[in-house]
Amino acid sequence: MANFTDLPAELKVSVTAQMYPEDCLRFALTSKDHWALCRPLVLKHKALWSKYQTTDGHTVWELVDAIEENYMVANYVQQARIDAERATCWGNIPNGEQLRPRWPATQDVVRWAAAVQRNAILGAPFLSLDHPEKEIQRALATGADGWIVALLLLLLPRLQILWYTQDGEHWWLLNALKYVVWAYQLPNPPPSLPFQHLFRVHIDHYDGARSASWEWVYLFACIPSVQLVYGYISSNDLDGVNQFRTQASVSNVTVLRLASSTIYAEIVDLILSKTTQLKSFTYENGGATVSAAGYNPRKMIASLSRYCGDLLEELILFDEDFTNRVSPAP
Repeated sequence: MANFTDLPAELKVSVTAQMYPEDCLRFALTSKDHWALCRPLVLKHKALWSKYQTTDGHTVWELVDAIEENYMVANYVQQARIDAERATCWGNIPNGEQLRPRWPATQDVVRWAAAVQRNAILGAPFLSLDHPEKEIQRALATGADGWIVALLLLLLPRLQILWYTQDGEHWWLLNALKYVVWAYQLPNPPPSLPFQHLFRVHIDHYDGARSASWEWVYLFACIPSVQLVYGYISSNDLDGVNQFRTQASVSNVTVLRLASSTIYAEIVDLILSKTTQLKSFTYENGGATVSAAGYNPRKMIASLSRYCGDLLEELILFDEDFTNRVSPAP
């Protein structure tokens, strides 16, 4: 039986071109012949990795277009920063000294809508993700980044670190996350599910006097690969708690750090009930937000003892102590 070394050089190049960038490099380093064979491809990977390793310097629209043109671009993006500094509307993107049209071109809207519909997650008949293409086109035509952010993040198979600031039409991504978490619970999850390499997530809100929904923490924590979650989180109500509690989700998070947060003890209990590996828990009550939820550290400690007592190594609780601020990120 022939092995890889027996293949013609042209076929070897074709095979290595389908490898992930890091796999191609590892293969190239196995021998001088393989290095000579793969060197042009390795140099190409290096250039694209330097350009696309992070989303810095790119708008979400530009990245989606680049991936649509060459799907391999998605493999280079390891860090995504969807923060408060981004242009949340297409018409607000700087365009040098030129004035950018307020609305995206019709052909761009049609192309983006088709990409949304083709996506296995956003095109799924799940919760509020099931929308007619014309409705998606209308949303995209406004220039808002809601659908585009959701599409981009779902297209990044090698994403490792995410900074996400809740702003604008964030519910498309939130609903997509609900689908992803549900799919990971299946006996045989689809092999193409997103976020398989995501291990660190930072959640924030664009308004410094407000916080993001607690659902972000719960959902990202239930992605199997995620180990660290940081964020400014609040809870406006208890909607969804009972629904999530009946799910078979499991969290592998080892570090959970919540700053300037106001979360009901019942929600903290829900999040902790899914953890299996939690070693460090930090919670700062109030701070930048107006405390609307009763702070109940005794219930928190009881939940920690119930679910994490054998593994927890570090516990830090703050309550309106401005001399001891704790950042949402290390």
